[in-house]
Amino acid sequence: MTNSNNFFQMMEELRQYIDWLNQILIGGEQDTVTVGGVIKPSVSKDIADKWSAIQAMVQGRQAYETRASLPVFPPENIVLAEVWRDSKPENNGLYGWTGTIWEKSPYDVSLLANALFDKAEFRVDELGLENVNKNTSNTEFAVTDRNGRQAIGVRSNGAVEFSGLLTELAGNSGDLLFMNQFNQILLQLLADGTLSVANMNFEARDGGEELVVLDSKNRIALKVNDDGTIEIPGLKLEKLGFDDVELTVNRLIEPKDLNLPPLSELTQLIMYGQSLSVGAEGEPAISIQDSPVDYMFSHGAYVESNTIPEFYPLMPYKEGTANRNRETPQAGVLQMIHDLCDRENGGLQLAFLMGGAGRSSTKIEELSKGTVNFARFEQMVLNGQEAAKRDGRGTSLAGVFWVQGENDLGNPDSEAYVTQLLKLRKDMQAIRSCNQAANLPMFSYQTAPALYRTDDRMWGVPNAQMLASELDPLIFIATPTYWMDFVADEIHMPNYSYKLLGAYLGKAWKRVMVDGIKWKPLSPVSFSYSGNSVDIKLHVPNKGLVIEPGESHAGFRLKDLNGEAVIQSVEIVNDNAIRIKADRTLSSPLQISYARFHDGCVRDTATEHEHINIDGVVHPLHNYLVAFMKEI
Repeated sequence: MTNSNNFFQMMEELRQYIDWLNQILIGGEQDTVTVGGVIKPSVSKDIADKWSAIQAMVQGRQAYETRASLPVFPPENIVLAEVWRDSKPENNGLYGWTGTIWEKSPYDVSLLANALFDKAEFRVDELGLENVNKNTSNTEFAVTDRNGRQAIGVRSNGAVEFSGLLTELAGNSGDLLFMNQFNQILLQLLADGTLSVANMNFEARDGGEELVVLDSKNRIALKVNDDGTIEIPGLKLEKLGFDDVELTVNRLIEPKDLNLPPLSELTQLIMYGQSLSVGAEGEPAISIQDSPVDYMFSHGAYVESNTIPEFYPLMPYKEGTANRNRETPQAGVLQMIHDLCDRENGGLQLAFLMGGAGRSSTKIEELSKGTVNFARFEQMVLNGQEAAKRDGRGTSLAGVFWVQGENDLGNPDSEAYVTQLLKLRKDMQAIRSCNQAANLPMFSYQTAPALYRTDDRMWGVPNAQMLASELDPLIFIATPTYWMDFVADEIHMPNYSYKLLGAYLGKAWKRVMVDGIKWKPLSPVSFSYSGNSVDIKLHVPNKGLVIEPGESHAGFRLKDLNGEAVIQSVEIVNDNAIRIKADRTLSSPLQISYARFHDGCVRDTATEHEHINIDGVVHPLHNYLVAFMKEI
């Protein structure tokens, strides 16, 4: 159609274009239109063509997140599967169904190879391999870098040179020598298997000696025996009786920085819990001298009402109040911290503001956030901040001593207690004046089984306390209490036991806050048994594992489906494990318990600095094995 300004021609052109447009819009999946000599598909055909292409790309292929989610048998018409999000990178990729199994396609191996090649720091094309002119050198063959420098040389006598280090066979003896550029022998590998380094000979031997190291005068410097022991003149190193990999790995992954609060001019410590925290039955007070460096609130060592009375001015710390002349564990905490700092840290001087906010005969839920008791604890924190401010001192809450559990004994639901204790520590940390930039550590103890010795309800709280310390790295168990002296009710303590309990809490605080140690008590790490023998591997804080004189079973009990087995012997193995021998073969499930009747007598040995003087009696702070019941 020719162009024209004629109106009728223009109308005819418009009609033609509209006709073409209609065919494009309403045409079927097979229709096309020729416009100006160009074939145009209808919209339906264009969509159908592109959809067919997409279908062709994914026909018979389906995606799965992990290798494990691949179906045992593929859906109908699915022969390819793509794994795209497996945690193991080698499991990701394309899989094909062989008719019996999913087989991974190797189609993308070249991509991996190229990636590895690109990362390689050493490339063959940068090396030169060449024969060397024998008239000018004794080197037969050389490998050179891209700058022509010799990296490896093979000499005509068979010796090999690595960048100045020469190795060669010594004549016909078969000895291999490693020499420097001055032909000095650095290392000899002799034909008889002996290795000589810097005048020290390493020899393999028979007769119980796997390897010996000899000096230049043929004297034994070190010997490795075939039983795994190592001997150095005057010293013999025994092998471990157990695989220590698990314990070593656990120590390596322990958090090194717990983001603990700083020690201040006046560091605040609070004891919280039930009757033992306030020294119930601990009359009379024995720490009655004013402390020269530590302080308490004006109302005394602990609060006796739901609302805190006048708290200022601060008073020198001492035990006992006008109404209740009793000893709490607080004095032991302070004395032990000061004693250890003086003995171990060159007289490090610290000053504390200490107070108790506990309440007798109280369950953990009654001491948790939202209760009157927790409000009293919170008020003590705030008053400590205010008191230090009035005195012009910096302060921080650097530890809570949680002394509670007896009132929850008999509740076998250890998981509930664990949940409540973990939440309680976090709620304490969240108090606005608790140095929120830092974490708040909690120091506690393991409750003695006491009232429920004859049934398994007794294990609820003691096991829960240990489990909480494993789940929260900021909860530290200082000691079990089954071995301490109690009054007649076997729940409360005499005054000297309260001070001793405080000393253990203070020792744990010092180890964590001053020494930077992630403290753990003497406690089991793993259990195993075979035949009539049970092995218990232990975490031992100090050297010198000891079984104190007592019952032959040392506090251990073994029980399986055949009833309780008679224990014939208990012995220490390698200073980090206990081996128990029963009178018969043991079967699964096997229940192993310790200190059920306050009769445990396994401990390590206190260091020379770990002791406290209580009324003229020196008490070493040995670490006693925690009570436990374990089924394997």
